[in-house]
Amino acid sequence: MKVLMPYVGSKKSLLKYLIKLFPEEINNYYEPFVGAGSVLFYLNENYDINKNYINDVDSDVINIYKSLKNDTNKFLKYLKEINKIKTKKEYSNLVDIFNENKKDKVLLAAIYIYMCKRSFNSKLNMKDGLIRPYYAKTISHKKIYDENTISSIKDILDNTKISNTDYIKFLNKNNFKKDDFVFLDPPYLTTNTKYNYSSIFDYNDYEKLKKICDKLDSKKVKFMLTTNKHSALKKLFKDYNINTVNKYSRVSQGKGIEYEMIITNY
Repeated sequence: MKVLMPYVGSKKSLLKYLIKLFPEEINNYYEPFVGAGSVLFYLNENYDINKNYINDVDSDVINIYKSLKNDTNKFLKYLKEINKIKTKKEYSNLVDIFNENKKDKVLLAAIYIYMCKRSFNSKLNMKDGLIRPYYAKTISHKKIYDENTISSIKDILDNTKISNTDYIKFLNKNNFKKDDFVFLDPPYLTTNTKYNYSSIFDYNDYEKLKKICDKLDSKKVKFMLTTNKHSALKKLFKDYNINTVNKYSRVSQGKGIEYEMIITNY
C-alpha cells in the first residue's frame, strides 16, 4: 500500500519492524497521530478490521482525508489539473493560493499534496504562520498521484471515522473495547520537536500519554507506541515491553533520529 504523500515522521521506513510486533487480531483500530497513514493503510490491507478511528491535530492533513472520502471525484479532478504544473512560478502561485484562499477545502487538499510532492525533502516550512516550502525542480516531472492508490485509500476511509482534535481529547472520548488496537506515534522527545508547527510536545505530554496507556492496558486494549530512543522515556514506560531498533539498518545516516523504541503492552 502506498501513501498519498510524503510526511515528516512517517513510519513507512519502520514498517518492516512493526509488522513483526502487530497483534494477531484487531477489532477496531485507533490512531491519534495519523499523519501520512502508512500504518493505517497497511493494517487495513492485512487485517479484517471492524472500523477505523483516526485523528490528527494537523487540520491540513485531516482535510486531505475528508476531501478524498467525501468529494472523491472533485479531489481527483484537482489533482489531475495541478499535476500539469511544472514551473517554479506556477508552484509559487499555488502556494499563495493555499495560504490566502481557504474557501475551497478540496482544492486546498490537492494543493497540499502537490506541495509535499514538489518541495525540497517534502518539507513544508513555516514562516509567519504561512507555509513557505522550497521548490524542487529535480522532481517536477514526477506524477503527484496514483489513481489505484486513491481508490484503495478511499475504500479504507469509507470505513473510517475522521477527527481533527487534540490527541488527549481523541483518546478520552472513544469507548475502547477488548481486542481494539491503538497505535501511538507522537512527536519525538527532543529539544526542538514541534507539534502542529507551533506547540512543543515535551516530557509532560509523554507523562499524560503514559497515563492513557495505563488506562488502555487496564481495559485489555492493546497499544503500540513508537518514539525515539530516550533514557527518560525508557524509564517512564519500563513496565511495558520495549524493543529498540535502528530504523536505517546502517552504520550512519548523518543527522537525525536513528534509534527508535517500539513499546507495547502485549
